[in-house]
Amino acid sequence: MSRRRKVGTSPISLFSFQDLITSLSGILILLVLIMSVQIAIQGEVTKPPPVMDNHLQERLADLREQAKSLRRQLDELRELYRSQGTNDAVATARVNIQAEREHDELRDAIEKSQNNLTALEKQLERARAKETEARNKTISLKTEIDKLRAAQAEALQKNRMFVIPEPGAPKTAVIVECSGETVRAGYIDRATPPVSFVAGEAMESEFRQYLDRLSSSSEYLVFMVKPSGVNVFYKLKNVAIENNFDVGYDALEEERSIALGAEAI
Repeated sequence: MSRRRKVGTSPISLFSFQDLITSLSGILILLVLIMSVQIAIQGEVTKPPPVMDNHLQERLADLREQAKSLRRQLDELRELYRSQGTNDAVATARVNIQAEREHDELRDAIEKSQNNLTALEKQLERARAKETEARNKTISLKTEIDKLRAAQAEALQKNRMFVIPEPGAPKTAVIVECSGETVRAGYIDRATPPVSFVAGEAMESEFRQYLDRLSSSSEYLVFMVKPSGVNVFYKLKNVAIENNFDVGYDALEEERSIALGAEAI
């Protein structure tokens, strides 16, 4: 007796089976793709490397030889270091310390030499300034000597001294003969012997003492100046002016001299 389906019940659904089949098919397709990729990768890995050209091969061989040479040199240096030992290292350190000490001494010597050179340059500069000053004084002295010689020539031509006393106050002339070594002072018209001074440090003080015995109101000084006594003349002239004496001067040849007092020259 056949059974009939009850009216109002739902039919059987096959969607769950279809979903299962679809998922399984997708999994199989994914596995196939993964296997294909792995096979392709293995094919690339197992492919033999390309053959290098001759230039690259030669370069690679050279690099290998250089690497071997460097290894040999490194081994030789290690062996040399082992053979030298600790004593050589200490000796090397001592040599280095001595070299540094000598370097410091040399640097100090160079610095000292530079300081000495600077001091010498300053001294040279001062010496040049003094030389210029002395040259200017020499020129001035030569000019004065020329004037004295001209005055001497004029005096000899006119047969008189180039000394003019102040009007209305006649005074006695005291002759002062100046040379580079000695100074003689005295009268021409008196028998009093002359007084001599040795040119030096005590000359000015001795001349001052001599002037103390004279009178500036009744006597005046006439300097007869030889070429070697120009400097002496300037010093004694200043001393005479300080003591209020009237001063005159004339030139005298180096080899000549004046008879003072009872002298006969």
